[in-house]
Amino acid sequence: MRTIKKRRYVFALLITSFIFVFGLMFGIVMETQRVDFIQQKSEEQRLDYRGLQFQYQFIDLLGEENNCPFMEKALNKNLESLEETRIKLTNYNEDAKLSKDEFEYLYRDYVLSQLGYWLLSKKSRDLCDTEVATILYFFSNEKICPECSEQAFILTYLKKRFGDKLLNFALNAELETEKSLDLLKHTYSINTFPTLIIEGKKFEGLTSKDNILLEICKFYNSSVLDCKNIN
Repeated sequence: MRTIKKRRYVFALLITSFIFVFGLMFGIVMETQRVDFIQQKSEEQRLDYRGLQFQYQFIDLLGEENNCPFMEKALNKNLESLEETRIKLTNYNEDAKLSKDEFEYLYRDYVLSQLGYWLLSKKSRDLCDTEVATILYFFSNEKICPECSEQAFILTYLKKRFGDKLLNFALNAELETEKSLDLLKHTYSINTFPTLIIEGKKFEGLTSKDNILLEICKFYNSSVLDCKNIN
């Protein structure tokens, strides 16, 4: 009888060990697939950025302004793809347990892509007279910045309202390994979160929808519905 019970315990132990190992291996495979996917997206965005950079240089050199509508459409499409990558990285950061170093590298790559597109959007306005306002949004974790989630909600709402006319660039101030981000934080004296830089003007703390509208509506020449009652 004891031999039978012992066999049962051994069998149960083997089954439990198998399930544990299988779960661990499955998790590692899933993590690897997630890393590979985001890495591929980062490579695509890097190539897209280089392509757009050349096209704006081409317009600047030859004065081919008739290509501007095509360029603006491509810029906004690339920024939408970049936002999808940000969401995937954010979700990973909340629940991942492995490959943190690799994902930090990917997040640095994402931040550099954002900053590059931010500069390109300014060049687009200079070369093509594009109607667009840009916002740099510096945020931190919930403990340091309990109002950041509300600020992100406001910016997301305004993006939906303004579409291609408003470009938001969310920058995680906790990323200490990227020196380009340090340069921006130093330039704009970023010490409080959330902080918005709207076309070079700094807004510290939670900035309301109305106050953001007061600033961004200055950069639109044509009739924009949300700006009609803004003084």
